[in-house]
Amino acid sequence: MEKPLFKFGIIADVQYADLPKGTNYDKSAVRYYRETLGKMDRAVEWWKEENVGFVLSLGDVIDGYNKQYNTETEALEMIMEKFDSVGVKHHQLVGNHELLNFPRDTLLSHGWGLPCGQLYYTFEPSPGWKVLVLNSYEISVIQHTDHNYHNPPNNEVLKMLQKNNKNLAVLPPGRWNETNWYSGLDTEHQRYLPYNGMFGEVQLKWVKAELAEAAGKGERVIVCSHTPVHHGASNHCDIAMDGPELVSLLHKHPSTVVAVLCGHNHNGGRCVDEAGIRHITFESPLETDPSVPDCSAVADVFPDKISIRGKGSVPSTEIFFK
Repeated sequence: MEKPLFKFGIIADVQYADLPKGTNYDKSAVRYYRETLGKMDRAVEWWKEENVGFVLSLGDVIDGYNKQYNTETEALEMIMEKFDSVGVKHHQLVGNHELLNFPRDTLLSHGWGLPCGQLYYTFEPSPGWKVLVLNSYEISVIQHTDHNYHNPPNNEVLKMLQKNNKNLAVLPPGRWNETNWYSGLDTEHQRYLPYNGMFGEVQLKWVKAELAEAAGKGERVIVCSHTPVHHGASNHCDIAMDGPELVSLLHKHPSTVVAVLCGHNHNGGRCVDEAGIRHITFESPLETDPSVPDCSAVADVFPDKISIRGKGSVPSTEIFFK
């Protein structure tokens, strides 16, 4: 059997909270907050057995409800202890629930980002390979001390939201909870929602430079983001507000970028985009029925393909490239 160049574990949107089951905001899905711990434990044991080289945690490790009940520190320490027990580097992406619970400095002190304070970066897991860990909330309306969606700073995301979502323009931000955020939005405008964020111009310029450098060296690139960037692997409501701008950059290097791995949309999704790039959104343990014991994956990377072996609610996928 061919040995992979490297392998890594994947999980998205654990969203642990010590709470009984509940529902999502529109009550269309059941959420099993406590049960995510068991799925996390099983993922950890599997990753250990597989001897993965690192773990990608695609954001939202604990749920925003923890802030409401003052359990955010305890919940985070519990989950991070489990990641640490794998014994390899775990790369934590910033999701909206991280920012609902903590200021960015706290995330940096718990292993997110770089010591310099940057929450996006690149690393090389094997010669000829590069992983871009992106921050789809580099600019957002929840980057402030209130940790909610209803008292945003006056930044470019707030202006973008009010310009593109009529439901958020008719009321001041402090009263957004009184309106239906989604009402009457066409598909082009559905991504302009408070729980989505932006990569921002500075980060996108950095991505452009990293991709150009990788292409010049003949490297392969895996891109990771909490928020999906293509509607084929999600729905229009869960895409980063400047996701299309990122996709345009990726399309300039379709033979370099081999996969885009995301979370955020708990149902998961998969597509091949217009340039032939694979986008995979991973299912969430939070909305996986307790009768299904697993919700995680291991990716085996070979010179000509990535084999993603899913367990439980995560299907297996193979990505081929030349």
